[in-house]
Amino acid sequence: MTENLNDLMNKTSAVSLTADGIISHSDLTNVIPEVWGAQIERDAEPMRIFRQFCKVNSDLLNKAGDNVKMYKRAILDFDLYGPTIAANDLEEMTPNSEMSYDTVTLTPTRKYMAGRITLETIEDVMTDAMQDLMREYAELYAQYEDIQIIMAAVATTASEEVTFIEANKDSEVYTSGAWTALKAGTLAMTDCGLVRHSTVIKQLKWPTAQTNLTEGDVMDVGVIVNAKQVIMPSRGFQPDVLVMHPKQIADLMTNPQFIDAAKAGTNSVLMTGQLMNFMGLRIFQSQNLPILACGQAGTTVGYQAILLDSKKALGMAIKRLLMIDTEWKPSLQRWNLYFSWRNDVKRLNDDAIIVINTT
Repeated sequence: MTENLNDLMNKTSAVSLTADGIISHSDLTNVIPEVWGAQIERDAEPMRIFRQFCKVNSDLLNKAGDNVKMYKRAILDFDLYGPTIAANDLEEMTPNSEMSYDTVTLTPTRKYMAGRITLETIEDVMTDAMQDLMREYAELYAQYEDIQIIMAAVATTASEEVTFIEANKDSEVYTSGAWTALKAGTLAMTDCGLVRHSTVIKQLKWPTAQTNLTEGDVMDVGVIVNAKQVIMPSRGFQPDVLVMHPKQIADLMTNPQFIDAAKAGTNSVLMTGQLMNFMGLRIFQSQNLPILACGQAGTTVGYQAILLDSKKALGMAIKRLLMIDTEWKPSLQRWNLYFSWRNDVKRLNDDAIIVINTT
């Protein structure tokens, strides 16, 4: 379909002028056509941050099958398979290495959201109700996907953990190690104390107290340099993206080097959430990143940034794009709207991600 938002507005106006004052199923089909799925996808695109850091596989889209395998990176062991020095020009070369690839299985599952519009709402406000609903669901859809990817990125999978590094205001020595379930606890959506439109806002949070992190252990150049230049390259990966919480961005912006990098920014990068380039990294910010409980009592709020090699860190498999169904409930005089899609996200290479913990 080639309809745009103006076409939808015209159709909702036409529905309001029906002679008998009754909105039928065919009327609603004009109000909420299939184009809504594509429209919401387009509206969600500027709000998405993390999908662009995933290797997206659509082999299952509109095809048989319920899972897909994506490759991890194969790294040769040069102690076993390194170059051989030829004894003379007659020595035959014998293959001594074989690339073996480990895989990660992604199994797309159905995710859904459901909403409703009463007949009175359609009769009274028409176009505004439709526009608002599309806007709200585009925001929810994009935010849910970001959270899904973040949870896969920082998962404390036993023996497959990512690495953490902690900021330290008092020293250039930074504590680092495996981000285990014992150290972090269980990541969950938690009431963060904010209310919007009478709704309590929830935030991803790690519950276990990070006692090494205290007030003032904020994001700085030193901790980024250690994660980017030392830890990740030693594991065979090259980071190119750093996603930070706005609080971490604000702290880092006091650094003169960061301020100079900001002056080189352009408006074009804002369309994908990118703020600027810094130290060879594309810098993004996201409110969806996990928060931490810091200090001995766990009462100091902390923040977790994600540094990653975006070409090798994450994989996403898509089975079904966003689909919208409608249902008329005569007894309640309302339309129910069902939004569903099928995908899966997993971490492909544990060493391609480092989390940076700060206050």
